[in-house]
Amino acid sequence: MKRAALYARVSTEKQAEKELSIPAQLQELKEYAAKNGMEVVSVYTDEGVSAKTDDRPEFQKMIAEAKQDPRPFDTILYHKNDRFARNREDAIVYKSLLRRDCGIELIAIKEDFGDGPVAQMIEGILEVIAEFYSLNLAQEVKKGMREKAKQGKVLGETPLGYTIGPDGHLEIVEDEAEVVKYIFQEYTSTNKGLRSIAQDLKTKGKMLFGEAGTKYKWSGTGIGVIIKNRAYTGTMIWNQREAAKNNKKRSQDKWITVPNAHKPIIDKKTFIKAQEILNSKRNYRSDSKGYLLRGLVKCMDCGSNMSQYSDRWKRKDGTKGIKRKFRCSNYVHTGECYFNTVGMKELEKSLFSYFKRLRNRLRKGTFNLNNINISYIDSKPAKERLAAKEKELENMDRRFERQMMAFENGVIDLEHLRQFKDRLQEEKKQLQNEIKKLEKEITAERINTSLLAQKIDRVITTLEDEEKPLGKKQEILKEVLDYVEYSRDKEEMAVHIKY
Repeated sequence: MKRAALYARVSTEKQAEKELSIPAQLQELKEYAAKNGMEVVSVYTDEGVSAKTDDRPEFQKMIAEAKQDPRPFDTILYHKNDRFARNREDAIVYKSLLRRDCGIELIAIKEDFGDGPVAQMIEGILEVIAEFYSLNLAQEVKKGMREKAKQGKVLGETPLGYTIGPDGHLEIVEDEAEVVKYIFQEYTSTNKGLRSIAQDLKTKGKMLFGEAGTKYKWSGTGIGVIIKNRAYTGTMIWNQREAAKNNKKRSQDKWITVPNAHKPIIDKKTFIKAQEILNSKRNYRSDSKGYLLRGLVKCMDCGSNMSQYSDRWKRKDGTKGIKRKFRCSNYVHTGECYFNTVGMKELEKSLFSYFKRLRNRLRKGTFNLNNINISYIDSKPAKERLAAKEKELENMDRRFERQMMAFENGVIDLEHLRQFKDRLQEEKKQLQNEIKKLEKEITAERINTSLLAQKIDRVITTLEDEEKPLGKKQEILKEVLDYVEYSRDKEEMAVHIKY
């Protein structure tokens, strides 16, 4: 009696609810096995997993067990070819592996055309159709989403204060809506900033709003997202950004905007006022963007960037002032790390003094090079070799793709493909080792102290020149400085040099 393994798969909840559900597939597979005198010895099921790729846990388990010696089953039964794979490449590779190398018979019970060239041709055609269907389905889904968006229905996550109603539109959740109203009220009627409001909700959110006040891990960034969300005025907007990988904002003509799509939580007058306050603060920040160490300061304690801010103060006699500082961005946005701050002018002055000391000691030969944090060394010959090796590594993937095409077209067999893959992996490992050696060679290259002293002297001369524009000073500084680390707790500054 032949031993059979059953494989069933669904990719969506809708499929699971219909005749394609896993129990329905397994029932038909068992009936087919019984009718054809087969004993079911293994069952593999993948729920909510697409067949576009082979990254399916139970599918991979089935393939791994099929390769055992002795083989655990003689036949694999599945409902239709698109349950096995919707990717033509995967279908060819795995079916060839199972049939030729493992001697296992594959039967799609609803598309069983027997053996022979005609049957294989029909099977191939069905696989191509399945792949086309999978690709075309994505386009149809986008069409459906666009139509849904035009009706003002929800696509994606619901904002705080709303839930999805039976008709697909947003409906207000009253206790959460009170939190949203509080955020807008505080932002438009007090001098509190985004982070201050977030801190208030962290400390007294539960007392003011119960569980609704503790629904999120409040942060300044999160409050900003709420302030900018036009959904609170009853307007639904879709297609503002591209895919999650780049998240770039699309041009406004591609947006789908539906006013009065649902009941608003915030009136338009309050919303506009909030945007005006937000923009005025943003404009203030943009006016103060010009500073020497922009993008060059990191928190020594957590490794995140330190951003500039203006610390406003007021004395009892009424005099006011502003001091520009750096602070840990990680603390600002998440509340983690600590309020690591340093005055902008103080840090610039310390860095300038460091450069002077370093230049003088390098000239005298009294400075221990081991005390310098070298970020990287500009070694042209080694870097050129490294670039060539990295390009060669990229080409290896293309070489394998060409072999796959040759296999798919019947030019080479599966064994040849496997041998080529093994050989390529060995070459890849060797190349990766060579790249590591070159990287070490670059960083270990001897430092020319005289040349480094010249570069630092140029930085000092440029920074001392009051007529030099800020942009030029930054450009010269970045030729030598990679970044500066600072810790208020340790009272330390660490300078990382480029060479």
